[in-house]
Amino acid sequence: MRFSKRRLIVVFLLFILLDGCAAYLVPETKDPKDKLSWARSLINTGRPLPAEKLINESIEIYSRENNMAMLGEAYWLYGMLEYGFPKGNDKTKKTAIEYYEKALKYFNEYFTKVSYNNDDRYYANHYFDASSSAMYLGDSYDPEIDRDKACKSYDLSIKYNKIGMEIKPNAKINVPKGFPNFKEFIISKQVKAKCLN
Repeated sequence: MRFSKRRLIVVFLLFILLDGCAAYLVPETKDPKDKLSWARSLINTGRPLPAEKLINESIEIYSRENNMAMLGEAYWLYGMLEYGFPKGNDKTKKTAIEYYEKALKYFNEYFTKVSYNNDDRYYANHYFDASSSAMYLGDSYDPEIDRDKACKSYDLSIKYNKIGMEIKPNAKINVPKGFPNFKEFIISKQVKAKCLN
């Protein structure tokens, strides 16, 4: 089948238009958990604009529901977005810090109000994500300026990870090669930030 130049131009322009669309190939969903899952995938593939839209939509829903755990999850993901794709010239990671702090605030509210029961298969995961929020918060602080805050964040990360592992001892936590476990990985960050004497 032969295409005329006009058809090729139309097809090319349509491709450019769709490729430039921020939400291109992002399915529509009303489920806020699905929105966060899609947002995470979009962050991992370098598409921050549609990811931010989905995170904001999920935050709006979870705020109406007063769902502290999932607000923690949403702000943790927002922190990841801002950490990886800072807006403007945010070399201080100020926005990422704000979102990680919000995530930890919501996780803490959840942990103080809700106790573990065997029916909640996500309970331990909330501790792991709180641990990740605290770790990235520590990474976001400049240790020359905010060493104390960075060190406290790393301590909190170890604490939350330990609680998560007590609840879900068979959980697989990915750590970089060369580290036998999560705690040793965080200790390496504490050493680098000069937290340990």
